[in-house]
Amino acid sequence: MTITTKKKIDIDDNEMQRIFRRIVISSSFAGIIIIYSPKVEYTFLTFFLSLVYVWLNSMVERFFPGTLILDGVPSPKYRLYTSILHDGFVAGGILFAILLLRFAGFGNDIPTWLTHGWEDCDFGSNDGDTSHNLVEGLDVLAMCVTIAFEIKDGIVDDFDLRLERVGIYIHHVATTFCCLYILNCEYGKGLMLVNGLQALLGSLLYCLW
Repeated sequence: MTITTKKKIDIDDNEMQRIFRRIVISSSFAGIIIIYSPKVEYTFLTFFLSLVYVWLNSMVERFFPGTLILDGVPSPKYRLYTSILHDGFVAGGILFAILLLRFAGFGNDIPTWLTHGWEDCDFGSNDGDTSHNLVEGLDVLAMCVTIAFEIKDGIVDDFDLRLERVGIYIHHVATTFCCLYILNCEYGKGLMLVNGLQALLGSLLYCLW
């Protein structure tokens, strides 16, 4: 009886440590976003999307339980599958929609969109025409959904110091700061958006490889 009780206490302590690490990591991401997000609505959108990703992650885990071998180490299947979903379908889909609508004449012309910043956009310049707001909203969504995916990992992943995971953590922090930089930038918004989203497609190739 004593041995069983001690074992149960050890498991509870480990679980508390895992919860504490997740709270610290996700709170750090949240603090960065609150400080550097240019608009409050962007912050709320990002937090909402991160919760959507947490729910989606749980659904993937339910339908695809177990682990697979990644870089010689067992890894939960949901970690790979949600990454493929985000990098391919979400980021790739948003990039396709942005380019399709821009080339179709929605919003600012291509040279203006590529080289100018958020400050240069004339929201509501055409009375009764919401096309401009639609494409500008897609630009915002691209950045917020990318940050949300990084927050999701801080909530659901266990922190460890394996080289592969440390590289992922550095990538997540850098991605978050870059997205916030783009949201605050006054020039080159379109160029940076395209570069960032095509980089996520590169991450998709890494996941599939």
